[in-house]
Amino acid sequence: MNESKRYCKNCGAEIRAGSKHCSQCGIGFDNTPSPVSELKKGSISNKIPKTKTITETRCTCNSCGKVWHYGKQEQLQSAGNAMSNVGKSMMCCGGCLPAVFIPDKKVVDLNKCPDCGSKNIKKEQIAHAVPK
Repeated sequence: MNESKRYCKNCGAEIRAGSKHCSQCGIGFDNTPSPVSELKKGSISNKIPKTKTITETRCTCNSCGKVWHYGKQEQLQSAGNAMSNVGKSMMCCGGCLPAVFIPDKKVVDLNKCPDCGSKNIKKEQIAHAVPK
């Protein structure tokens, strides 16, 4: 009973017979067996490098067609800069004169096209598998 099982080339999950894509990572593949995909259990860690998944948002402007991407770090930085500006404004309202000399931080509107300024955009989440 030395039965050879098939495993995903991307994540190492066991491939079910007749599947068109991996149930673990979702990568598509053809059903023809190849020497690389027919690995013995236990040898996967030596053959496939460990990966991590990075998600980002792809935006497409429906007016001019520009495509741009941003990740979680850009979202957090933009929100942090906006909160900093609000705090500065509140200090000015309270009569704190030195707060007038604190420069405003640049806030990027991620819901607006950087080229034409249109808010008519389409957003979609995409994921990339990158080596650790």
